[in-house]
Amino acid sequence: MNKWYRLDNAGKIFPSVSNARRSNLFRLSVNLTEEVNPTVLQEALNTTIKRFVTFNVKLKRGLFWYYLEENKETPLVVLEDPFLLEPLNHREEKGFLFRVSYYHKRISLEVFHALSDGYGGMQFLKSVTYNYLLLMGKDVKSENMILTDMETIREEDQDSFLKNYDSSIKIDRKEQKARHFSGTFYENNWISLITGKIDESEIKNVCNKYDCSYTQFIASCVIMSVFKCKNILDKKRAPFQIFVPVNLRRFFPSITLRNFSLYVRTKFDIDKELTFEEVVGKVKSDLLDELQKDKLHARIVANVKWERLFFMRIIPLFFKQIGFKIGYNMLGESANSFSLSNLGKVEIPSSMKKYIDEIVFSNGAGYTAPMNMGVVVYKGKVFLTFTSKIIERDLQREFFRLLSSLGLNVIIETNELEV
Repeated sequence: MNKWYRLDNAGKIFPSVSNARRSNLFRLSVNLTEEVNPTVLQEALNTTIKRFVTFNVKLKRGLFWYYLEENKETPLVVLEDPFLLEPLNHREEKGFLFRVSYYHKRISLEVFHALSDGYGGMQFLKSVTYNYLLLMGKDVKSENMILTDMETIREEDQDSFLKNYDSSIKIDRKEQKARHFSGTFYENNWISLITGKIDESEIKNVCNKYDCSYTQFIASCVIMSVFKCKNILDKKRAPFQIFVPVNLRRFFPSITLRNFSLYVRTKFDIDKELTFEEVVGKVKSDLLDELQKDKLHARIVANVKWERLFFMRIIPLFFKQIGFKIGYNMLGESANSFSLSNLGKVEIPSSMKKYIDEIVFSNGAGYTAPMNMGVVVYKGKVFLTFTSKIIERDLQREFFRLLSSLGLNVIIETNELEV
């Protein structure tokens, strides 16, 4: 009999709300110094999947909930498709909830959010890359930064939301509708990627000047850029809200490879002009206020409480799906103008660094929130990647102009179509 697992608290909603227009995938890529050998990459994936039991699963539909079941198939490495972050095809992916692809010197991993978050995805991709380099005959060591032991640690498959549930904590969950980008959508669900590369030393100096973190600085630059391109916003009277996912492993003891993140947010009245210093001050205040452990704990409790209610447990999945779609729209997409997800500095063994030039992180995009950004720091470089479903580039243009005006030298790469 196959092993099976409950979806974690955060993952439960994604199978019900995902579709061709909103895939709920994220993407991680490593750019190597040499062309990828797909045969060896397949062998590396075969080795890695045996170690990551939380990834070696397929999604199954039950009477009351979706659940994960051990997948006896072998995941296949594929040549990268130009249409990035496309919804997973059950037949092509053999039921797996991720996709490993290659293109020239690049290895990419796209993960369905029901399976894991950015932290878990990065651990998986690091292991695939490590095993690939080993099989290619490279002299690499794990240096306690790569999950290589074939014995899985029990806590890696933990639902850390349930683990930290405390019914005594009071909750107060309210969401406010936000303004959204509007524009001309690409055909066939194309998603454009525009990545800006900046020396970490440069951005660190600017952040020191404004006494803020990288995330606070980047969020402030997004807000200032939005002030200058209100023409691509809808007309509703609502604030512009940036959602910032937070890795809860920083606040609560957990080594889970499943989802364990929540968002904090900052919001602005875009019709009220502010100086850059004022924007930085408000972003910093908003995010620090929400990044308190007790407030994060209350959010965990709020998320878990609904699934523990008796009537939620006995409602058939068909009716849950309807409720999930309504709830996701009210508490998720309608309240979110733009997601800014910063994975921070990626720790790679020193013996591997000479074989990996770049690491890039891309958030998916939907139709309500058609633009997002993923950030990652690697080998002295900060990589900022816009994902967008709309053709208009006003926000990206203003954003990179602002960075340049602040003295930052930016190198830009894109997969954009000529439109």
